[in-house]
Amino acid sequence: MSNQYTILKTSLARGWNIWNTRSVLSHVLLPEAFAINLGIRHPIDGWHLKESLFGKGGKDEEHARPGPHATDGSYTEVVVEWRGVKLRVQSAVEEGDLVLLVTPESTHAPVPLLVLESGVLWNRPGSLKRVGNTLQCERRATSMRTTTPIPAKDATRPPAAMPSTIGAACWALWR
Repeated sequence: MSNQYTILKTSLARGWNIWNTRSVLSHVLLPEAFAINLGIRHPIDGWHLKESLFGKGGKDEEHARPGPHATDGSYTEVVVEWRGVKLRVQSAVEEGDLVLLVTPESTHAPVPLLVLESGVLWNRPGSLKRVGNTLQCERRATSMRTTTPIPAKDATRPPAAMPSTIGAACWALWR
């Protein structure tokens, strides 16, 4: 690999975007590799859609449709339909801050849960912790936290997964 290629790749792979090739509902900050993953927990049978990709569409698989997407990740949009649930997920980045807006586009009773998971991807060093009602990520000299309160801890779920009922949920993250 040439030195020019490495420099170009490093300069382009920066900031918030859907860098995680495993899911279009995963928003990742590079080079830190800090991820916020959105999932859906079905209210009736408890099935959990943890990852979503374009191009699927089998009987029990999700249908993800891409919307507008800025190449620098400053705006992304995707509509996901899964087992009677339809959501529009929009992300925007302003001065390094990520804002996620999840809007239900279907009426579903009972209401499904939106699951927010976080992690540091690709075996990179870092730690996550809950501080009060925020999520905090520490990685080398970088610190990030949610500025919108996350739902109360639920002892029946893993600590990195924080569900809330879906109803125009919006989170802001800053570093």
